[in-house]
Amino acid sequence: MRKVRCVWPVVVFLEPILGFGLASGLLVDRFVHRIRNLVSQADTSIRPVVFLDVEDIEIIVQNIRDGDFTFVDCLREKLGHDETNFLSFHDFYWGQFVPEHKVEFKRNRIIADEYRELSEAAMARFKTGEYSKCVHTEFGAVFKRFQPK
Repeated sequence: MRKVRCVWPVVVFLEPILGFGLASGLLVDRFVHRIRNLVSQADTSIRPVVFLDVEDIEIIVQNIRDGDFTFVDCLREKLGHDETNFLSFHDFYWGQFVPEHKVEFKRNRIIADEYRELSEAAMARFKTGEYSKCVHTEFGAVFKRFQPK
């Protein structure tokens, strides 16, 4: 059986205020204070929680998939460089991690492929005339769907 040596808690959020380092820093401090009283397995450490905006994940996911770095490497450096939790993950990543490691931004290929397919399908509907004969209503312009004969 494999033993857990280290726990890396991560909170993924949508709330913009948590992207501000001072706000999330207060929550990190509360987390660290509470885990001191937690009885864990011997030889297991629990790292301070890291708050990531959904967009932060979107930014790093392709680099992780391509093996440019691991998520744990990034978290380890964030916690090592920012022991006071002053910086948000976003500020740390763009301000320190990217310049130090010369990380190149990469688009998420899965999302980009899906977007391309949706865009091409929408354009194909325009080309076939599916969106013709605009009707103006009190709610704005409405396009009746083309009914092929």
